[in-house]
Amino acid sequence: MPCRLQLSATPPGDGSPRTCRPTSVPGSGEGQSRRQPRSEEGTDAADLHHFSHRLDIEELALSDEEILAAIETSLAAQGRGQTVIEPRVHLAPGQSNGHFNVLRGAINAPVDRAGIKVVGDFVDNYKLGFPSELGVVLLLDPRTGAPQAILDGAGITDMRTGAMTAVGAKYLARKNSKILGHIGARGSAYWNVRLLDHLFDFDEIRVHSKRPESRNGFAKRLQQDLGKSVTADRRLALLRRRPPTSSSRRRD
Repeated sequence: MPCRLQLSATPPGDGSPRTCRPTSVPGSGEGQSRRQPRSEEGTDAADLHHFSHRLDIEELALSDEEILAAIETSLAAQGRGQTVIEPRVHLAPGQSNGHFNVLRGAINAPVDRAGIKVVGDFVDNYKLGFPSELGVVLLLDPRTGAPQAILDGAGITDMRTGAMTAVGAKYLARKNSKILGHIGARGSAYWNVRLLDHLFDFDEIRVHSKRPESRNGFAKRLQQDLGKSVTADRRLALLRRRPPTSSSRRRD
């Protein structure tokens, strides 16, 4: 369940860490954040903000259409000059094979939010049983700078990136595409394939990844969720378009 963080100017008097108390999933109508009455000094006695981890976001069960619509709406707003998107910056700690990406932006109404995302890309995390991409998103009021929510950034990043891939293909790929070849199985790979298949309903899906456990697990998950056969193979040649047979070649 999501937590509310009670933020104040000073830490608890006993020196204990701040804690979260569970609330309902945002939008359920139960346990919603409410702004507290202002004190005589004109400042909020306490502001309550949502903290949502990955399981909370998964519990929302966003549909493919909702994810694609959110990204397409945001891209349209960017095209109309209704966003501010600053170049990403990187932080490489130098202690392992990875780095952090720091992304910053704001979007006008009706979204009406500013945000900062810090997401790591540590490709050897699989050796520790961790996802390669872990991160956090901070949403802020663009008028006052007040923090409004802290969200897990890993799942959101995967969905967003997959939707960007799918929206691009929606307008640029051949409309009759029926075979998908995908290289890579980590990070946004799942949402790349899932959202592309939602738009094109492929007859055949082929995936490749260097590690057997990675590609086989990826193919199995896709088969279960998409309800269709997915081929996994270590050979990149598998992804190439099969040459037409003699009976199917065009004859001039």
